[in-house]
Amino acid sequence: MKSFFSLIKPNYQISSTLAKPSYSSYFLNKRFYVANAVSTDHGIKATYPYPNQITNIGKNRNLIEEAIRDHRVIKDLWGRYQKEANRNERQKIANTIIYEFAVHTATEDIVLYPVLEKYYPNIVKHNHADHHHIKEALHKLFSMKISDHGYDDILAKAIKEFEEHAAREECDHFPKLKEAIGNDKQLIKLGEEFEKIRSKVSTQSHLTTHDKMESAICMAAAPLDKIFNSSRNYVETIRDKI
Repeated sequence: MKSFFSLIKPNYQISSTLAKPSYSSYFLNKRFYVANAVSTDHGIKATYPYPNQITNIGKNRNLIEEAIRDHRVIKDLWGRYQKEANRNERQKIANTIIYEFAVHTATEDIVLYPVLEKYYPNIVKHNHADHHHIKEALHKLFSMKISDHGYDDILAKAIKEFEEHAAREECDHFPKLKEAIGNDKQLIKLGEEFEKIRSKVSTQSHLTTHDKMESAICMAAAPLDKIFNSSRNYVETIRDKI
């Protein structure tokens, strides 16, 4: 088990006593929850998703609206991080930014970019490069604390790159995609798929040299990532308010 997981995340230290996770899903009040129960010989248990990973089904948001909603969530978190004076709260917000960006990029890579690539392959190539640069920064931050030297600078640079990337998508790429598809029902169907996949992808960024391999790893690593992320603290997002 150790050698297998080391291929996914080299820095992980896996206990030989860790039992295999079990998974269940259920619907409640029109919300789709993915619950993972994890047990060890020490009796540790964790339940997922975190509050900000809960997704609403049936709001008829299209693919573009779902992606933009992710952008707004991350931008809002960055604004809160800058204003927050309490160190513990700032750490929680930073954790949530890393978490949300990992989920967003993985979902775009799996659902949105394959569609966009049919019409604009060069755009997708550049977007993958954008994602990779930001993932590299957030990958470093995952093993750091906000009190560590250089943390704020790395995070600020990553957010700046993200905001520029999001602006290009919203002002240029998404309008082109909408015109190319030309079918509102198809966009809504893809939006539903985006939201479903969002609840299943990895909650941590993974770096490879191949975009499609990266997407596959993000799906395969999701259960393990959620186990490790259970020890981190997060804040609520504005997702259900927008």
